[in-house]
Amino acid sequence: LGMITFSKNHRGFELFGEIVESGDPNNFRAGDLVVGYAIHNFATSTCVVKSSHLLKVDKDDLKHKSPEQMVANLVYYTALVIKKTVTITARDTVLIHSATGGFGLSCVYLCKRMGCTI
Repeated sequence: LGMITFSKNHRGFELFGEIVESGDPNNFRAGDLVVGYAIHNFATSTCVVKSSHLLKVDKDDLKHKSPEQMVANLVYYTALVIKKTVTITARDTVLIHSATGGFGLSCVYLCKRMGCTI
């Protein structure tokens, strides 16, 4: 979606973790759980990430979803909300084929949160 420039040798852009230190205290604080994208975070314990590449995770969501599911949610959140690749409103009915895997279920979840009929 054009948020990160990368070569074919880059791996592991997606991340799930906890904020240790924040340069953007209006949006993120130490202890916040986040899901996001970062270059060069594959197999690392810490990384520096632009706040625009992070989405805060509600700790209650961890009772119902795995971190992997939240990363899948981020892909659709980026496409539907941040990049607005498709205009969807609460008045829309959305047909999702094969919503049995991580990405399909993520799309169902986000469309429902946007108020759509699935």
